[in-house]
Amino acid sequence: MNRFWALPISLIAGLGIAAASADAQSRPTGTIDGIVTDTNLVSLGNATISMLGSALRVATGDNGRFRIVDVQPGNYVLSVRHIGYASLAVALSIAAGDTARPSLTMRPIVAALDTMISSAKTLPARMSEFDYRRKLGFGHFISGEEIEKRNEVFLADLIRTVLSVTIAEKGFRQVAVNTRAGCAFQIYLDGLAIPLTPDLRDLPSPRELAGIEIYSGPATIPVQYRYGNASCGVILIWTKSG
Repeated sequence: MNRFWALPISLIAGLGIAAASADAQSRPTGTIDGIVTDTNLVSLGNATISMLGSALRVATGDNGRFRIVDVQPGNYVLSVRHIGYASLAVALSIAAGDTARPSLTMRPIVAALDTMISSAKTLPARMSEFDYRRKLGFGHFISGEEIEKRNEVFLADLIRTVLSVTIAEKGFRQVAVNTRAGCAFQIYLDGLAIPLTPDLRDLPSPRELAGIEIYSGPATIPVQYRYGNASCGVILIWTKSG
């Protein structure tokens, strides 16, 4: 005679969760094995590496190297900071079982400022486009002169004065939210789209910026930036070092 045993629903659910957890753990992850140097290829120790959109923080050793293991496959942006150097943001794509080996070069802040002064009469192409779009009158613009005059310490304080921008505190993260659309702005750093909603504190500080463009409505966004999460609005951040 066949006998059928009825398992409690809670036990069945528990088995399902355990199986899903085991399946997630069995998926191959990736590794980031990188090095941070200055423009003379001298290794930079004690540089801080963070992964935008997460609480992850690591520091480079005396040899400038850092390693991040068990990274889920996907697209990421690494933020690199070191005293005396311009902050750096780099996009990486991690495949299952792969090891990414980025070589990150940081520019001394003094050297970047000297370069700006020597080429002041010839604006970089990106800032010429900034001025061109500002003259068209669409969007909200914060120029380098205004940034310097306001002398803000944090990026959030620089942009929160724009009517369509509110700063949401999500856990330990600061996120720029479009009050009109009710969702987080898509942010570009020097023309590079940041795939994950970044913590504003991970982005370059106001003293490193050459200009900011804020577009709250999809119709006002420049054509080349109308993709990804553009329906929530776009913030273009331009650094002095580019």
